[in-house]
Amino acid sequence: MAKEIDQKEFRNVLGSFVTGITVVTTRTLDGELIGFTANSFTSVSLDPPLILVCLARSSGNLEAFQNSSGFAVNILSVDQRDISNTFASKVPDRFAGLDVTTAATGSPILNDCVAWLDCEMYEILDGGDHIIMLGRVVDFEDHEKNPLGYHRSAYVNFGLSKDAAIAAEHADSATAVGALLEHDGKILLFKDENGQLDLPAAQHVGGDDGLLEKLAAIGLEAEIGFLFAVFEDPKRGGTFTCYRGTTHGEINSDEAAWFDLNDIPFAKIDDAAVSSMVRRYIEDRKIDAFGLFTGDSESDNVGILSD
Repeated sequence: MAKEIDQKEFRNVLGSFVTGITVVTTRTLDGELIGFTANSFTSVSLDPPLILVCLARSSGNLEAFQNSSGFAVNILSVDQRDISNTFASKVPDRFAGLDVTTAATGSPILNDCVAWLDCEMYEILDGGDHIIMLGRVVDFEDHEKNPLGYHRSAYVNFGLSKDAAIAAEHADSATAVGALLEHDGKILLFKDENGQLDLPAAQHVGGDDGLLEKLAAIGLEAEIGFLFAVFEDPKRGGTFTCYRGTTHGEINSDEAAWFDLNDIPFAKIDDAAVSSMVRRYIEDRKIDAFGLFTGDSESDNVGILSD
C-alpha cells in the first residue's frame, strides 16, 4: 500500500537537492516580455539537444508559455539574487530596469548570467500540477561566473567555500566566529564598556572560551545553524565568520540584550561590515530567504560574493 504523502514534508525532501536558479523567459504574440524564476530545470538529451523546465499550472504565465514557439533559460549568477526575487514575485513589470538581448527565438536573454540557452518549444507534457516544457536548444552562451544556488528554501553561494579555504591557508591570520541569534523576532547583541554593540563572537564555536561557552555564561543555550557571512575584519585582526542560529534561556547579565529586528540601534554598532550584515539579515528575514555573503569591514557593505 502506497504511503500517504504529506505535501509539506515532500517539498522539504525535494528541497534537500541543491540546484541552480534560472529565469525562464519568452515573448508573447503581442510582444510582451514575460518570465518566471525556476529551479526545476535539467538537461534531457545531447542529440537532439533538449532541456526541460517545469511551470505550475497555477502560474499566470501558463497560457503565454503554452502558446509560445520558444523560450530562453537564463542561469543566474551570485550577483543576480535580486533578479531571482523579482521574477518570483508578482510585480507587474519584472523586466523594469533590465538590459536584455535576444537570439534566434526572440525570447529575452538577461545580461551577466552564468549562461543562457535559447530554445524552440519541442513538446509540452503533462506533469500533474505542472506542465513540462521540453525545449530544443538552438543557441547558447556561457561565462566564467559563480552560479546562484538554492537549498532548503535558502540561497547558497558555491564560490564561498573557495574563499574560505584560501583564508584558512594563512596560519598567521586570526579568526573569529560570531552568530546572528534570533528569538521571537529579536537578535542578541553584546555591549562593551563604552556602550557599543556587537554580535556575540569568540575565536571558535565550541570548547573552552568558545562561542557556546560565552553564551552559556550569560544563561543562554544556542543552536548554531547555517553559515551567513565570511569577511576580513581588520578590527578583529582577521577573518570573521558568522552563522545564523536560535537560542533559548534567560539572559542573566548586563553584557547582552535582545533587540527587536525593527528597532536595531545601528548608531551603536561601530563595525560597518557588521552593521551592513545585520541590515541584510533583516531584509532576508522579511522574505525568509537567506544568502551567503562576504566582504570587508572597510567597505560600507557586506555583499554577495562575486567574481
